[in-house]
Amino acid sequence: MLIHLQNGIEVLHSADFVARLKTHIGPVYVFNHRIQIRNLNDYPVLLTHRHWEIRDLYCQHSELTGQGFTGNIPLILPEMTFTHNTLLQFRSFIGTIKGYYTLISSENSSLFTVEFPEFQLIANHKLN
Repeated sequence: MLIHLQNGIEVLHSADFVARLKTHIGPVYVFNHRIQIRNLNDYPVLLTHRHWEIRDLYCQHSELTGQGFTGNIPLILPEMTFTHNTLLQFRSFIGTIKGYYTLISSENSSLFTVEFPEFQLIANHKLN
């Protein structure tokens, strides 16, 4: 689990290993990645964009950039939490994700970003 606080926004990332799948290109490791974004400010914020950099041990790199989450632009009220789940697939049993979220303050309409440091996803059978 990773908790990061910046600009009055608390971001919590956590992940569960789901499965190791056999494919024609080799094994694929699947994780359920949960994101919780809590607004600790005393004004609402709009989460307008996300940018993720995703990597595995084989240095396969992908970037995911988009508007909000799956096309939705959530309004996060003070002391409220936005939660999103997504499945991530890696060719190796370890993967990483890092990036940032772009938000708009309803207090003064200013745009700001909240970065989150690298978060590691590890298949549990490799932890023993």
